[in-house]
Amino acid sequence: MPIDSSNPYQTPTTLTLQSPDSVLESIDKIPFQASVTVSDLRWALLSRPTLYIELAVFGLILLVNMLNLLSFVLTVVRNGPANVSPGYLGMPIMLAGWTYIVWKTWSVGERHAKLFPSCIGDKAGWISPKYIYCEDKSGSSQSQLLLATYLRIKHDYLIMAFDPMRSAKSVIPLQSFTDPGAVKEIVKSVRGNLKPVPSRVMDDRLTKGISLPAAEVIPSDAICLQGPILASDLRNTSYPTHIRNASLVALALSSVLIGMSVGIWKSELHSIRFLIFFLILAAVFLWYRILKFIRPLWSGDKIVVINNGYIADSGLRIVNALHDVVCSWSAFQSFRETNGTVMLPLVENTKTFHVLNRRQFQSDEDWQAALALIASKLPMK
Repeated sequence: MPIDSSNPYQTPTTLTLQSPDSVLESIDKIPFQASVTVSDLRWALLSRPTLYIELAVFGLILLVNMLNLLSFVLTVVRNGPANVSPGYLGMPIMLAGWTYIVWKTWSVGERHAKLFPSCIGDKAGWISPKYIYCEDKSGSSQSQLLLATYLRIKHDYLIMAFDPMRSAKSVIPLQSFTDPGAVKEIVKSVRGNLKPVPSRVMDDRLTKGISLPAAEVIPSDAICLQGPILASDLRNTSYPTHIRNASLVALALSSVLIGMSVGIWKSELHSIRFLIFFLILAAVFLWYRILKFIRPLWSGDKIVVINNGYIADSGLRIVNALHDVVCSWSAFQSFRETNGTVMLPLVENTKTFHVLNRRQFQSDEDWQAALALIASKLPMK
C-alpha cells in the first residue's frame, strides 16, 4: 500500500516567551570553556545534608550491630548455637540495606554520568539572559532558560535541567565563565520567572511547535522535516525493549521481596516482621515506576513532540519548543527503520535516541532521500 505523501499536520504558532528583567538587558553573551568530570557531577549534585544524616544513621546502626554481635557471641558461649534466635539476622540485614543507601547518595556523580554520558567532557559555549548554548565533540544545543525545569547555582556549579522529571541535569563549573558574577545575576533573575512544570514522563510543552529562525541559512543539500512524533512511533524504537528489560528486573525483585515477606511471616523471626511492610512497599514502588514509563506506549496517537529541522550531509538539526540541537553523524551509533519510523541511537548512550517519522517529510521523494542519506552515513542495525 503506497504511503500518502501529504503531511496532514500543521505546526502551531511559534512560542512567545517572556523576557528576563530589564536590568539584565545590558548583559551580553558570557562565554565559557570547561572540562566537566565525574567529580564535578558528584560535588554539584550531591546533597550534603542528606549524606550527613545518612552517615549519622549508618554510624548508629553500625554501633547497634556491634552490640548485636556481642550479644550473639555471648548467647552462643552460654547457651550453645542451637539456642540462638534467628532474630539476630535483622540488624545485619538493616546494615547492608543502609550501606547501599549511603553508597547510592555518594555515587550520584558516577550514576549520572552513566545515564547521561554527554554531561561530561570538554564543552564550550555561552549564556545570555535568554539562552544557554553549549557545544561538544558530537554537536551543539541551544535552549531557552525560561523553559528550564531546574536552574540554580549550587556549590559553585551552574546546574540546569529542561525535562519534567528534572533528571537530565547539566553541570557547568561557575569559574569556567568569564564573568561568574553576571551568571549569578542571570540565574537569579530567570529563576524568578520560571513557571512550575508537573513531574511526568511526557513533556506537554514539546507539543507546541516552533519554527526555524527567520534568518536561518539552511544548507543547500538539506532535506527539511516538520511535524509530530506520536506515542505509537515509540513502539518501533528500542523504548519497548528497555521497558521490557526493566519489567523483568522489577518482576524478579518484587518476587524476591514478596517471597521474603512470606518467609518472615511464617517463620519465627518475630523481631523483624516489621520488614514485611517495607518489602511489600518496595515491590509496589518498583511496579509504579515501571508502569509510569509504560503508560506512554498506550497513548496511541498522542503527540509526544513536534519537531522542525532538516538532515544534511553535515548532520541532523532538530528544533522544538525546548531545544535547538545540531548533531554530526559521528554522534550516532547506527540507525534502524521500522514501519516508517527511524531510530538514531547516540554513540555515548544507546538508550538515548532521536526519532524521525515518514509524516514529518513533505513527500515520498524526500523520505526516500533522507533514508538514503542516513544509510550512507550510518550502519543499519
